[in-house]
Amino acid sequence: NLFKDVDKSSTEVLFLNLGSKEEAYLLPLANALRAIGINTEIYPDNNAKIKKQMDYANKKRIANVIIIGEDEIAAEKVTLKNMESGTQSLVDFSDILANYKIMHLS
Repeated sequence: NLFKDVDKSSTEVLFLNLGSKEEAYLLPLANALRAIGINTEIYPDNNAKIKKQMDYANKKRIANVIIIGEDEIAAEKVTLKNMESGTQSLVDFSDILANYKIMHLS
């Protein structure tokens, strides 16, 4: 019930925060999305469980979540999850920037 009073936000993309290393990696990516006009949020607590972060995205009705863990960093990719359909895929971040409208990020 932690987020029960949260209404739909203007946030279009939420970056999950999985740790300090991941946070350092995602900061420039979040700034790149903001620079092209996509309302982007980073979950503020890098010690929170993934389920809590996903619940937050659901409660705020954020359409897309980007997950960056060790595997994504090693592959220089990100996992993009559409919260409405539940589909997720491993993609190049540059593809998100180039095709954000197609990927329902607008």
